[in-house]
Amino acid sequence: MILSDIEKVTVARNELLANAQTILISVAVSDAEPQIGSSPFIRDGEGHFYIYTSDLSAHVQELLKGANARFLIIADESKSQNIWARVRLNFKADYRIIERNSPEFEQTIPMMEDAFGATMSLIKSFKDFHLIKITPTTGTLVTGFASAYNISGPSFTIGDQLRKS
Repeated sequence: MILSDIEKVTVARNELLANAQTILISVAVSDAEPQIGSSPFIRDGEGHFYIYTSDLSAHVQELLKGANARFLIIADESKSQNIWARVRLNFKADYRIIERNSPEFEQTIPMMEDAFGATMSLIKSFKDFHLIKITPTTGTLVTGFASAYNISGPSFTIGDQLRKS
């Protein structure tokens, strides 16, 4: 079976999301240095990401203040054919802090424990950690050289291919 270009892009997107475990977070800070960090994540069936991360990190402090942020999920470089052409999703998202003891918090933390094991079981009670729900809105999916596409929504719906003007 020969796959079309869009089918190949869809496969690359799905493999990235199935194999990635870390999300990179870049936060804009007015009148200061931009902040960047990373966090393990889980993704629910509706395409929302959840991270559980400490406010001891500058990027998390800025997220708690509502700063503009971008997110990046990128293929493992050791498993990529070419370091310059790694599959990656770079996206904007809406995000919100999930309050402790809320139903969503109580439902999500056990899923994170299943995904991350003993460490999550240990840190779930740490008061400097916050559960953050990330809902992708728009961005770009790169699957190789000259292969970049607009994406939208939590399912990363593939749109138009980006072309040089």
